[in-house]
Amino acid sequence: MILDDDTTHEFVAALLMVANEDSYWRELGRQMLRYKAAAWEELWINSFDDHEPRIRLGAVLATRVFANTDRLVWFVLSKTLADIDERVRYEACSLAATSGIGPLESIHRLLRDPSWFVRQAAIESSVRIDPLSPTTSLHVTALLSDPTPQVRATAASALAALPHAVDSRQNLLFCLRDPEPQVRRAASQSLARLAPGDAIVAAALSDLLHDRDFSVRHAACTGLRSFGPTAILALDALIENLQVSDPELRSVGREAIVAIGLDAVKSLVHAARSSNDTVRLEAVRALGELPAHNPIVIATLEKLLWDESWRVRLRAVEALWKTSGHVNVETVVDVLQSGPQPAVAALRCIGRVRLRSEVIVQRLTVALTDGALAVRCAAAVTVAQLRLSDEKIARLVALLLDESDNEAVVIGVRVLGIMGSHAACAIPNLALLLNAADEDVRIAAVRALQRITVP
Repeated sequence: MILDDDTTHEFVAALLMVANEDSYWRELGRQMLRYKAAAWEELWINSFDDHEPRIRLGAVLATRVFANTDRLVWFVLSKTLADIDERVRYEACSLAATSGIGPLESIHRLLRDPSWFVRQAAIESSVRIDPLSPTTSLHVTALLSDPTPQVRATAASALAALPHAVDSRQNLLFCLRDPEPQVRRAASQSLARLAPGDAIVAAALSDLLHDRDFSVRHAACTGLRSFGPTAILALDALIENLQVSDPELRSVGREAIVAIGLDAVKSLVHAARSSNDTVRLEAVRALGELPAHNPIVIATLEKLLWDESWRVRLRAVEALWKTSGHVNVETVVDVLQSGPQPAVAALRCIGRVRLRSEVIVQRLTVALTDGALAVRCAAAVTVAQLRLSDEKIARLVALLLDESDNEAVVIGVRVLGIMGSHAACAIPNLALLLNAADEDVRIAAVRALQRITVP
C-alpha cells in the first residue's frame, strides 16, 4: 500500500493495531476503524491486495467493521481463503464460520492445508456452512487420521453435528484407542450423540471408564447417561467407578447407573455391602433415585440405617423417604447427637425430608443452643425449611443476632423474617441491626422487620 498521505498512514496504523496479538491494541484499532469506517471503506477494500501480510490480516479482522452485507463477506472470503499467509487463511476460515456463509469448495480445499490450525478452522467452517452435505461428512471423517491431535479432536467433535456422520461410527470407535486424550474424549462424546442406545458403543464406552485420563472417563460416564437400559453392558465398570476420589466423576457415573433402571438394583444392593464407605454411600444415593416402592430396595435401605458410617445412615434415611415415604426418626436423632459435623448433616437431612415431629422439634431447640456455631446456623435454616412458628424457637434463633460472624447474623435475621409475626419478640434486636456496619446485615434486618410487622 502506497503511503501517500496522512489518511492512509492512519488507516494502516489502525489495521496493524487490529492485527496485533494484544487484545488492548486490537480493540483500539477497531475503535479507530469504526470511527472512520465510511471514509476508509475504499482503503479497506484495496488493502486485500497489499503485499504486506499483516495489513491483509488486519483487513480480514476488520471485516465486521466494514462488511454490513453478505456480499461484502463473500468478497473478503474470495480474496483471502487462498492467501499465501497461513494467518490470513485461518482468519478467513474463522470469518466463514462465524458468518455461516462462504464458498464451500474453497473451504473444503483448506481441509488439506499445510497448517494444522487452518485445517482445524476449515472443519468448523464446513460444519457451520453446510452440515447436511455428504461431502462435508466425508472430508471431516478423513481428518480423523490427521497427524495433528488438535485436528483429529476437532474432526471427532464436529461429526456429532453432521447428520450423515452416522456412517462414521466405525472410524470414531477406532479413535477411542487414539494415544491423545483429547481425541478419545471428543470421539466418545460424538458417539454418545450419534448412536445413543447402541450396544457396541456402550461396550466401547465401558472400556473408557478405565482410561488413565480423567476427562476421558468423565466423558464416557456422561455419554452412558443417555443410553438408558443399554448401559447395563457397562454396569460393572460404572459400579467400580463409585469408589473414585473425584465426587463429580462419581456423580456422573451414579446418574448413568440410575438411567439403567431396575436392572441395576442387584448390582447396587451388592455395592451397598461393600467395605468401602464411599461405595456404600453412592450405592444408597443411587437406590434412592430408582423407581419407588421396590421391596428389595426398601429392605436394603432399612439395613443401612444401622451402617457404621453416619453419612451412609443419613443417606439411607433420605433414600427411604424417597422410595417408601417413611422416615426413620431414630436414626436422624442418633446422628444429630454424634458431634458437630454429623449434626449439621442431620439437620440438613431433616430440612430436605421436611421431618416434623415432637422429637425433632425438641432436638432443634437443643441444636439452637449448641456450642458449635455451624450447628446453630444449620438448626436455624432447618427451622425456616420446616416453617416452624413458635415464640420460644424465635427467641433461640434471635441468639444468632449477637454473634460476631456476619454470615451467622444474616442467617438468623432471614429466618426470623420467614417466621413473620411469630418473631415479634426479636423486633428490638433487629432494630439495633439497622445501624450495623455490614451492609448485608442492614438490608436483611430491614426486610425481616417488614415481614414481621406488616401483616
